[in-house]
Amino acid sequence: LLDGTKMIPDSSENIQINNIDIRTSEEFKNYIKYLDSGVPAFTPQEILDMTHYQNPEMDAAAMEAIAKAYTLEDVMNRHADLLID
Repeated sequence: LLDGTKMIPDSSENIQINNIDIRTSEEFKNYIKYLDSGVPAFTPQEILDMTHYQNPEMDAAAMEAIAKAYTLEDVMNRHADLLID
């Protein structure tokens, strides 16, 4: 649930999101830039789009696909236009 709104129809489903592993100094710099910059890993609009209320097609399988795709590169691609250099 997100503020009383179901993210997926069956809230008994257990979905785990990937951890982000940092292995190089370049990855660390990107982690700081994209995930420790004040821009959240998922923007409010992205989260809204993940709710079953906003997107009736959102189900456990769709949420699991989002969770499996969650990587540093994923965040960098989704948020490249949100950062101010």
